[in-house]
Formats: sequence, C-alpha cells, structure tokens
Amino acid sequence: MVRIFISATIVFFLLSGLKTSVLANKLNDIIEVNLLQGWREDNGTHISGLEIILAPGWKTYWRYPGDTGIPPQFDFSNSYDLKVLRVMYPVPKFTWEDGFRSIGYHNSVIFPIIIQTNSAEVPTLNGKVDLGICKDVCIPASFTFSSNLLPIYAKDHKIENSIRNLPERGREKITCYFTPVKDGLRISLSIPLLDQEIQNVIIELENPNSSVETPKINRIGNQFKISANIITTTGGPISVKRSEVMTTIFSDTVTSEFKGCYPP
Repeated sequence: MVRIFISATIVFFLLSGLKTSVLANKLNDIIEVNLLQGWREDNGTHISGLEIILAPGWKTYWRYPGDTGIPPQFDFSNSYDLKVLRVMYPVPKFTWEDGFRSIGYHNSVIFPIIIQTNSAEVPTLNGKVDLGICKDVCIPASFTFSSNLLPIYAKDHKIENSIRNLPERGREKITCYFTPVKDGLRISLSIPLLDQEIQNVIIELENPNSSVETPKINRIGNQFKISANIITTTGGPISVKRSEVMTTIFSDTVTSEFKGCYPP
C-alpha cells in the first residue's frame, strides 16, 4: 500500500461560513487516499486499486455525479512502461438533497484500475486524481501518486470485493430513438420487462459537450419506457451515436450497464 500525497486543494464554493484556510488545514482529517498495489495476472494485466476513505458524513462522487458534484478525473499520462486500460466504478448510492440528485459514495470506496504492462520490467504507475468531496462544504482536492507495480500474484481481497460490487453487463436488448425538443434532443429507450423494479436510471453520452437530464421511467405492457432530454453546454447542434449511449439501470437487487442501443 502506498500513501498518496496531496498536491493541491481549493474550496470552490461554501455552504457555510467556514474559511478556506480552515478547510485546507483540516483536509487530512477528512480524506485518506491509498494506492493498493494489487496483483499481476498471467497474461500481464495488472489489477490495482485506488482507495478513498472519508470521515463520517463526507461523500465523494461516481463517474456521473448527479445534478451537482464533481466526478473523479484520472490522469496516468506520466506512467512508465504500462497502459491504463480503464478505471472501474463500483455501484454508487443515490441521495436527494433540496430536490437535487446526488450519486456517489460515503465512508469509503475502491476504484479498481486495470493496467496492461508492456514488458517483463517493473512498470511505474504515476497518476493524478481530482475529486470532489462534500459535506456542509464542497472541496475539490487533487492527489498525486506513484508506485512501481511489482509482479505479485496473490490477490488483494479488498480490490476483489470492489470488483464484485461493479455493475453487471446487461443482457437485454435496448432500443432507442431521438426526437427534437427545444434546446436539444429527447432520447427514448425501451427495454424488456425485468424481474426487478427499476429504481433509478442514468444515461451517459461520450460527447463531453452534452448531458442528459434525469430520466422519466414508465412501465407500459411488457416494456420499461425511459425518456430524457439531452442538452448541450455549447448551445450548438447535438449529434449522438447509438453506439455511444451508456445506460445504467439500478433496481432493488442488481445494477446493470448497457452499452449502445438499437433502432426500434
């Protein structure tokens, strides 16, 4: 385990009268971040993990933070002799505060990191993560970390448990179509009736200039009908490819991710 060192902290807005200097001095009491070494698979893939431990009452965010918040932003560009394939996000919790939806984690979370090593040498993982952490105030915090990834083959149970808490890959076929609306598009999805009741739906797009509002969910016949408006931050035309639509469905017993959607 390698302790991560804080590189910068800035308060971006306050919900109370606390001063920025006070918050900055107390950051170490709010959050602890550790890089978990992980293990090497036989095919050369290395499984690592970034552990976030929060003080009681504090939270951080999922890759889609909801109506407010800052999603984690990872940068591994200064790493040596490896390629980070992806960072994985365990199933988050939904909370509602003053009518706004928040999606994230309380207490602790481990983000598994899937890495492809490029040779038999010991690669170096150099990374940076920007996080938003919130309680009565919200603080963007930046952390840097570095570690040589040794070829250890014993698995880390903490990372394994986090991997077990990842969303499942959805098996049902989702269809979708788009209709123009004021200031954007509306996406309408249909999914065959599931064994579980849908509690929440998140629709994500790869276009960084577009966002999707909170979807509406209706049960019609043997289908769930899901619709939401797509808006653009630039005010320009919106182009959406069906293959780039990511739908995450949260039910009472399982969370499933669906990559892409098909014409009706």
